[in-house]
Amino acid sequence: MNTIRSDSGWAPSPPRLALRPGEVHVWRIRIEAARAELESLNALLDVEERTRADAFKAPHKRLEFIVVRATLRRLLASLAHCEVSGLHFRYGPRGKPAIELPGDGGTLRFNVSHSHGLAVIAIAPDRELGVDLEKLRPEVDIDGLSRRFFSGEEHSAIHARPEAARLRAFYACWARKEALVKAMGDGIAFGLREFVVSVDPDAPAELLSVHGEAGAAAAWSLADLDPGEDYHACVAVPGAPARLYRWEAGPAQDA
Repeated sequence: MNTIRSDSGWAPSPPRLALRPGEVHVWRIRIEAARAELESLNALLDVEERTRADAFKAPHKRLEFIVVRATLRRLLASLAHCEVSGLHFRYGPRGKPAIELPGDGGTLRFNVSHSHGLAVIAIAPDRELGVDLEKLRPEVDIDGLSRRFFSGEEHSAIHARPEAARLRAFYACWARKEALVKAMGDGIAFGLREFVVSVDPDAPAELLSVHGEAGAAAAWSLADLDPGEDYHACVAVPGAPARLYRWEAGPAQDA
């Protein structure tokens, strides 16, 4: 079982932070809390991002876009020891971005997810990763969606639980699978049914098999993030377990 070692909870983000090999850092963003800082956050975006922000007709969607993108830029600039305007993005074969550090400093990999007023940003040095955040919605069609997108093993495991416990199990499964797909970089084309994850939200997140092979699961590590009540989130990285740190990205913080 590959389980990412975690710190004890969400702590205030320090003003200066260096990422070491084998670490994954995740920041939690409360979107509404940043509303008072919206103008200064918008100024951190590039021209293309401001155009995209202005295209949102719903005010809460525009707020979410600006806050998440600007916070990501601010974090990356702090970790790369440069101005926000000096960030240099590089793109992989499937268009996934990373930050190229000066000289032979390697790269910063990152991934973002947001849902209903909350967001998470995961960053790691020289290591691909994926993160997913889901808001628990009681009206979701658990049976229909799990039959369509999950493996038979996952579907059965969810429905073997008491009815009152199925919602959390469904979203634990969904977040774990989406985090893995994003880390793998293959998108939905990889096939959500082609790998199996654990569904118990109260037990460590695990990848159980890939294409029916249990041994292939050792190539990935997972960790649930405990983002808050009525949410489930998970981060995934390739290889051996990483050390996970969780931070609050407050509007007044620089990193």
